[in-house]
Amino acid sequence: MLLSVFLPIMSFSADRSLEVDYLNIPEKGNEMGNIFQYVEYVFNLSIWIIGIIAFFLLILAGIRYLTSVGNPSAVNDAKSQITSIFIGIAILFLSVIILNNINPEITKLENKELEDVEMEAVDFNLQDNTPDPLVRIKNLAKEVKDDIMPSLITKHKELIVRVKKCDCFFSNSQCDCIGWNCTEIKCYGDPCVNRKEIVEQQINIVLFNAILSYNKNKTDTEREDIRAELDHFIYWERLTETQANNLEKHLEEIVPLMEELASKSLENSELPDECLIPDKCSSHCRGKCHNDCDNATKCRPKACTGDNPCPVEKLEKILKEMEVLQGKISSLCVKIITILN
Repeated sequence: MLLSVFLPIMSFSADRSLEVDYLNIPEKGNEMGNIFQYVEYVFNLSIWIIGIIAFFLLILAGIRYLTSVGNPSAVNDAKSQITSIFIGIAILFLSVIILNNINPEITKLENKELEDVEMEAVDFNLQDNTPDPLVRIKNLAKEVKDDIMPSLITKHKELIVRVKKCDCFFSNSQCDCIGWNCTEIKCYGDPCVNRKEIVEQQINIVLFNAILSYNKNKTDTEREDIRAELDHFIYWERLTETQANNLEKHLEEIVPLMEELASKSLENSELPDECLIPDKCSSHCRGKCHNDCDNATKCRPKACTGDNPCPVEKLEKILKEMEVLQGKISSLCVKIITILN
């Protein structure tokens, strides 16, 4: 009888993976995965331990029952103990079966990661350890002109392309019966079905914008540091007096332009969030109110209208202003590079 009770439990438990590979040194970034693995191990081991304890308790209760002949009170206690053990075994066995049949994932602990948003890898030289300040300034000007600004402008153009795909049609109308009239309330929902792509582009722009701001601050620092050394460069004939004056002038001019470009870039990157403002799309309803007999004529929503609710024109206008700033900054970078060549 005991075997008939415990064999199904043991065979069921045997199908579950009890052993795990112990990790002496957790891998970097995988600590939570190891914790989940050990928790699952303890869960499975507990089932075995509880089953074994119940098995021995049942044997002891049976022995107590057999040796209690002639003592009604002890016999009743043994019967009660046996009944309680069977109920506990049944609850343990059925709970695991129910969990695995309703949703097997409940008994499988995993480290669920949030969906990743892709960010473009950026390979810019943010640490120029060249001891010569003139070389550092020249490298900085080249990087801003040839890499950082073109990449930033390209990202904004790609953002506009993605925002242009938004449409009020993708929003939903909310309708309600006001009096006897089926009346539209508002549009709700995201008109941009490619919102994830837009967010990815916004994040990339913020990243490039941070790099531009970093180089602006770096340029300003180099300008302050080199001011006291210009006479030395003139003395050692690395720069003429005119070149030294022009270099200082160009560095002073380029810093506020880079700051303005970074500011406009940040402003532009936030504009796609305005697509979510509900009053930019028009909601529509069809049917009648208080007509439960004919579903076809009941008050129900139609698609929203209003074309693209996003501020595309404003995005394009700021992009043109950024391109003008890019031209001015590039021109100054060329002048700086020419002096330092």
